[in-house]
Amino acid sequence: MKYGYNSFDAFTRAFKKLHAVTRNAVRENGVQLKDFPLISLQIAILALNVIQG
Repeated sequence: MKYGYNSFDAFTRAFKKLHAVTRNAVRENGVQLKDFPLISLQIAILALNVIQG
């Protein structure tokens, strides 16, 4: 199956475990899913100048 789930039931269990709500509750009752914040990375690059003399 698409996205690596072996069955529809496996996807349903994973969805409920992640969101603590069923897909039907989202669809039928308009339950809001929690958004995940974007991951941001800061990379500092340090340069070492070597003066050869």
